[in-house]
Parts: sequence; C-alpha cells; structure tokens
Amino acid sequence: ERYLFRSLPVQNGRLEANSPIILGAIPDYQEANTHYVQDGRFFTEADVQHAVRVCVIGTDVADALFPHRDPIDQLLTIGGQPCHVVGLFEKKGSFFGGSNDNFVALPFSTFDELFPEVKNSGGDTIHIATVPRRPEDVPALIEEETAILRARRGLRPDQENDFALFTSEGNLRQFQQITGGVA
Repeated sequence: ERYLFRSLPVQNGRLEANSPIILGAIPDYQEANTHYVQDGRFFTEADVQHAVRVCVIGTDVADALFPHRDPIDQLLTIGGQPCHVVGLFEKKGSFFGGSNDNFVALPFSTFDELFPEVKNSGGDTIHIATVPRRPEDVPALIEEETAILRARRGLRPDQENDFALFTSEGNLRQFQQITGGVA
C-alpha cells in the first residue's frame, strides 16, 4: 500500500470529510489487512491495470459525505479529482483514540496517477503486508522477504537493512492457538 497523510479535501459538493487517510492498494489488501468491504465491492485487477477512478471508503467518510444515503455509485472528489465510490469498508471502530474508519482507498495505479509527487518523493514509503498459509511458515517467510528486499534495494552483506519489518506477534500467537486447537 502507499499512503497519503497530508490533508487533502475529500468532498461531495459542499460536504467535506474530516481529513481521511488516502491509500493506494491492490486487490489483496482486504485479506492481508483484515479490512473488508461490507457493501459494494473492492478493487479488481482490471481496476488496477487501467488506473480506474474508483474508491472504497470508510464509514466515517460515508457519514460525512453521504448522510442518510447509500454511498455506493456516488461521486466524490479528492483534491478536486472525481472518483466513483464502488465499496464501503466495514466499521472497525477506534484504535488508540483514532478512527479506523476514516479512509479512502484507491487502486494502487490510480493513486500513483493522481499523486505522482508521493510516488516520486525521496521519502516514499510502501507497506507490503503478507499472510502466511500456515503459522509455522512465518520465520521462513520473514527470511525470504528480507532477502528479496535487500536484493531489490541493492544492499551489500555488510550493510544494515534500510527498511522495517513488523509482525503482529499477539495476533500470530492467537492464530496459532486457534488453528492448533482446531487441528
């Protein structure tokens, strides 16, 4: 995923959302982030391939821009650029005092087309989320991802990683307990 955190007006006519996070994603985003659509649809490979101007919005954005109305098939603007709402994320609630529902997701290619300055900035950050098929695959997956990233970034063996890896250990332990119990 690629993120845009700076305040950019997301509007429906005169109604404006409260500075949502704008993100670019691929179709696997939902499963990798356990962030699913409750109404409408998520992106398809065709949306990404053709940089289609579609978006999936969080419930906070829907409430602000389309009060008492179904947001699906409506138009909104992001920094003045029109975008067709095709999906509504399920409500996730707050986390550490901030909302998990204040998002606008675009196909990755659409994001790059609309915000080339983010793609081309020196401080560009891409988040890659992966989901192992089995809990016991996690160490090997981390090792493989580290090797791929080091090679892609041209790091020599004596150089430190210039990227970060995060695992959700608590979720992983819980997943292992659940699947271990079922197995």
